Amino acid sequence: MAWVATWLALAAGSQIWDGGRTAFDLPSPPIAIRPADGTRDITESIRDGRRSGQLDRREARSLRRDVRIIGALGDRFDQDGLSRSEAQELAVRTEALRGLAGAKRLGGGKR
Repeated sequence: MAWVATWLALAAGSQIWDGGRTAFDLPSPPIAIRPADGTRDITESIRDGRRSGQLDRREARSLRRDVRIIGALGDRFDQDGLSRSEAQELAVRTEALRGLAGAKRLGGGKR
């Protein structure tokens, strides 16, 4: 009966250690470098739209607030290293804001 217990212990141990060959991917480490801040051109576009009359003050203020929100979110994500999903979220938010600013400049404001 002792040999059965020994055999079960060995079998259980072999299931835990696979010699370093795992069947799944380990999570990727966080991204150490934040992607280039793409909001600078959006800020310039807002300023240009305000100066040309394409954006009114309320629209420009709202867009600038959205730029600050993206910056604050990036800073918060940066505190513990930027993961791939966080970097992707920042990129998507930045592109969405870029499109919104362009649309407001083309379709809104004083004409």
